[in-house]
Amino acid sequence: AVLVCLGATRHSVLKRVGSTASALSESAHCPVALLRGNDKVVRRDGGWIGVGVDRSPQNELLVKRAMEEAGLRRAPLRALTRRQDDAEPDVAVGRDDDDFRSVLVCGSIADYLNEHAHSVKLFVVGADGLGRPDGGGNSVLYDTDCPLLILRGPDDERAGVVEDRQL
Repeated sequence: AVLVCLGATRHSVLKRVGSTASALSESAHCPVALLRGNDKVVRRDGGWIGVGVDRSPQNELLVKRAMEEAGLRRAPLRALTRRQDDAEPDVAVGRDDDDFRSVLVCGSIADYLNEHAHSVKLFVVGADGLGRPDGGGNSVLYDTDCPLLILRGPDDERAGVVEDRQL
């Protein structure tokens, strides 16, 4: 498959994503889109596409795919970098303008996504970022309600963007 697309919500009591979504997210051999959160954000104008930027070997693939997704949806891109205590961010992220903004996140990226859930159209994350992607106590997969596009590696780059989809 080029892409597996799955509707997913967090369990109301356990505050965890369901077992089917969890299993597919962690084991599929292609990109997985988990659609959840506020449908009005996903389908309406406005909102932004996000990607976590760090020193991961997948970083270039994630940023490239996030840029493609932002272009497809005519949405601005936010590159989120987690701040380590009082230190400078691990990586520098290009330019800031109306279409692209780098954001230095204090705390966890999952917390930032939850604080801005009303405006997140899609967050691009690597499979290696599912457990504890930012070293904090929260996980992007398990502790957020925003739509996710989960990429695995070089094979996902070859799969490209599916032009006719609406996430």
